[in-house]
Amino acid sequence: MYAIKTITMYCCGLVLAVISLSASAESLTPIAKGEPLGTYSNITYGRSEGFDGFMGGVEITVTKGAKCSNCKVEHFVILQCAQGVPGAPSVFPAVLVGNKITFNISANGLSECTSEDSLFSGAFNNGFLVGRFGNAGVLKLKRQLSVWDRIAK
Repeated sequence: MYAIKTITMYCCGLVLAVISLSASAESLTPIAKGEPLGTYSNITYGRSEGFDGFMGGVEITVTKGAKCSNCKVEHFVILQCAQGVPGAPSVFPAVLVGNKITFNISANGLSECTSEDSLFSGAFNNGFLVGRFGNAGVLKLKRQLSVWDRIAK
């Protein structure tokens, strides 16, 4: 009898978990029309006779996700910079308002992008993300496949 009660309680718990996950998944799926999710890049690479050579530029992927502490859907960026070789990608929370985006980056481990902590601010316009890190020069990143997808072709 104890085994039947335990199995019944376990099954009910699984049903409640599935219902809870379904409700959470529904709240994650809406994407606003025209939302600028995707990859914006100016990374170039050299290739000759099977040799993968120099890489240079910046790539920013804008995506959405939820921090499960509050399960609120937020925007994030995956940032990768290359100066000769590709640096390690990093993820940062981002703020999107209309066609504008901002995010703070830490220079810790991101010397390929900037040598100091800074704010990236930019705007999406006609398939491009145009912005800058702090007071650095203006970047113009085209919405396109990631450099890794372009290399793989």
